[in-house]
Amino acid sequence: MTVKQAILEYFNGVYSEREAARVHSIKRSTLQSRVKKILTNKTKEQYLREQNLNDSGHESDIDDSPPKYSSKYTNRQVFSTQEELELEKYIKRCSDINYGLTYVQIQKLAYEFAIALPHCNFPQEWREAKQAKEGWLRGFMARHKSLALRKPESTSLSRSTAFNKHKVDQFFENLKKVLDKYKFPPEKIYNLDETGVTTVMKPVKIVSTSGKRQVSQAASAERGELVTFIGIINAAGQSIPPVYVFPRVRNIEDFMFDCPVSSLGLGNKSGWMTTELFPKVLQHIVAHTHCTVTEPILLLVDNHESHVNITSVRYCKENGIILLGFAPHTTHRMQPLDVGIYGPFKNYCNVTFNDWMTSNPGKTISVKHIPQLTKMPYLKAFTASNIINSFQKPGIYPFNRLAFTDEDFTPSYVTDQPLITEECKQNRGNENNEIQSQIISNETTPEKPQHADTSSASKKANAINQMNQNENDNRQTVETINQLGRYYKCRHAIM
Repeated sequence: MTVKQAILEYFNGVYSEREAARVHSIKRSTLQSRVKKILTNKTKEQYLREQNLNDSGHESDIDDSPPKYSSKYTNRQVFSTQEELELEKYIKRCSDINYGLTYVQIQKLAYEFAIALPHCNFPQEWREAKQAKEGWLRGFMARHKSLALRKPESTSLSRSTAFNKHKVDQFFENLKKVLDKYKFPPEKIYNLDETGVTTVMKPVKIVSTSGKRQVSQAASAERGELVTFIGIINAAGQSIPPVYVFPRVRNIEDFMFDCPVSSLGLGNKSGWMTTELFPKVLQHIVAHTHCTVTEPILLLVDNHESHVNITSVRYCKENGIILLGFAPHTTHRMQPLDVGIYGPFKNYCNVTFNDWMTSNPGKTISVKHIPQLTKMPYLKAFTASNIINSFQKPGIYPFNRLAFTDEDFTPSYVTDQPLITEECKQNRGNENNEIQSQIISNETTPEKPQHADTSSASKKANAINQMNQNENDNRQTVETINQLGRYYKCRHAIM
């Protein structure tokens, strides 16, 4: 009541603004702010008239009903409590489908929402700026503690739409068939995946002068050379020594100085995994797991072309390796190495690389340093607890097809692209079945080499047709998504 009394005395001319603040022991800036907010929507005379009506017991034009507005914001809250809850729900929904809103977009959304409401008394300055003011946004965020400003992680549209319930259920169905048939214990369920390690890693945060515009950190080069790191883990929390693929073709053994024990070094011109090198990785796995046709293991891989070539398939059949592929564009949520291993591994690499540069000023990191610099990150990230949790989170082991809820599939709902059904798959024919539904067991007979070209050409032709169709679907999707935050009435379409 002290601030209200000061405002009344100032409007009635009893005191000046400075004197009213001093008499009532409040900050002048506080009084100025309250006066400015009042004069945004009404004149002094209108405010005094309303106060006189309230004091005399007459009905006021202002709705002070407790259920509609929270007590603390009765005088200045633009939207009712229920309307703000709807706004909060819409903002969360946009974030869930990977189309989160920025502060500016929320301000524009609030303005559009205020215009759409029939009896919303919003400030005139909103209409002039075509968006809500920052003061309202700060108050809205303070009232809704479940909302926070976050830096998102980039996720491609392919991954967002491909991770859907149908494909995940299909993978679990294939996994269940294999587990039921072979009764694999956790120590025989393996996952293999590649990741890139470059000579120039992301710099870590450092302490520097406060207020300095730009802070630099020494690096080996503008762009680094890539070495492919291949991790292999099993559901019992164990790991097989990693494999390195260097962008070199000679003297590979010279690059393996102080590497993790029993690691394998390979090389080619690009430094990427290829169909020629993958059989050597499989030999590395067989040497450490001692798997045979009578004692097979399950190897979970992504659908990269180097993993399913005819040489690798034949070698797996002869040595007791059962291959099971993940659905395309779903490995970021389903592959154990991506779920809980490579994230910490890359963070440890950033620290290790930065420490080496600090300890060796004037020197640069080359590909020959990568095995020894990734040794400690490998030992710290590939721990038993991390590996076990990485298999448990996507429901691979222990087997749990309910590991993902409907909220996890929300990003896939943003597209109107129909899901692939069993009927569609039958119409396409066996040669166009997706890789994740191909289980290569001991009884499977590999295709003949001369048939590989025909199947490959057919797959490429179908892939091009599917890309053209997806491009049209995605174009329509983008047009729909661009309207998010512009017209609040569209919120019901995604709620």
